[in-house]
Amino acid sequence: MIIAVAMALPLIPLSTRMHKLTVYGLIYVGWANTAFYWFGNAAGSRALSFGDNPLGGTNLFGVIGFGAALIGAFLIIWILGHAALKVLSDK
Repeated sequence: MIIAVAMALPLIPLSTRMHKLTVYGLIYVGWANTAFYWFGNAAGSRALSFGDNPLGGTNLFGVIGFGAALIGAFLIIWILGHAALKVLSDK
């Protein structure tokens, strides 16, 4: 998804500032997903929640992994929603 949006980014009618925010947002989302998987392996809860869950107890790794992924999830929804609205309103 990140590669597809990055390839389509020059075609999306965004301001220079918004292009920059979109690029940095996509970079964050990519690293947030990577951190989620890495830290999830080190957490008993598999970084699927801030607290304990049926998979196990949480620790600092679980909190970091889930926190990064949670922010990334909301960020990608906002980035793609904004880009979609710009594409649809430009036509």
